[in-house]
Amino acid sequence: MSLPATLAAVVFDLDGTLVDSSPDLASAVNTVLVANGGKPVSIDEVKHWIGHGASYMLEHALESQGIVVEHDVYPAFRAAYRARLSNETRPYPGIVRLLTNLRRHGVKVAVCTNKPEEPAVELVTQLGMGVLLDTLVGGDTFKVKKPHAKPILEALKRVGVAAEHAVMVGDSVADVDGGAAAGVATVGVSYGYGDASGAHVVVASSEALAEFLNARLPERS
Repeated sequence: MSLPATLAAVVFDLDGTLVDSSPDLASAVNTVLVANGGKPVSIDEVKHWIGHGASYMLEHALESQGIVVEHDVYPAFRAAYRARLSNETRPYPGIVRLLTNLRRHGVKVAVCTNKPEEPAVELVTQLGMGVLLDTLVGGDTFKVKKPHAKPILEALKRVGVAAEHAVMVGDSVADVDGGAAAGVATVGVSYGYGDASGAHVVVASSEALAEFLNARLPERS
C-alpha cells in the first residue's frame, strides 16, 4: 500500500497523538501504586506503558515495583482517572486547528484508540474536540483492539471511506501494525509515547503532522 495523494479520511490514535494525557494517567497509576504499598513513578515512566490499554499499563506499573495483588485494581484506577480526566491533559500544539481544517475540506476525521470508549468520548468532549470528530472507536468497542484490523476498519466503515483513501496516524507499534493489518497507509508521530518508526512516514512534531496532512487535502468545492 502507498500513501494516498489526496485524503478522504484520517484515523487518529488519541493518547500520544492528538492529546498528551500522560500527566493525568500517571496520577491515576500512582494512586493505585500507593494504595497497594508502592511508590509513585514519574510521568516519563508511565509514558512507556501507554498505548496498549489500561490493563497493560497497570500490569507493568505493578511489576516494575514487584507488587503482586490478588484483587482487580482496575476499578480503583478507573475511578481515580475519571476524577481527573482532563485536569492536565491537553491537545498537542496545532491539533485543534488541524482537525478543523480537515473537516473544512471534507476529510472525515475518526479516532481509533485503545482507551475504553466511554472515557475517550468524555475526554474529547471535555477538551472541546468531540464536535470535530465524525466517529470514535474505543479499546472496548469490540472484543479486539489495535493492532487488530477490526477497530480501524470499523472506523472507516462508519465514515464511508475505503482503506486506500485514508491514513492511520499514531505513535505506537499498535497503530502501525493495526494500519498494516487494515490495509491503511500509516503516519507515525515520534513526539508521542511509543515507537512508530515502522510507519510509511514519521513526523517529529504535531506541527509537522499538520503540514504533512494539509498537503494532501482535496480541493474545496
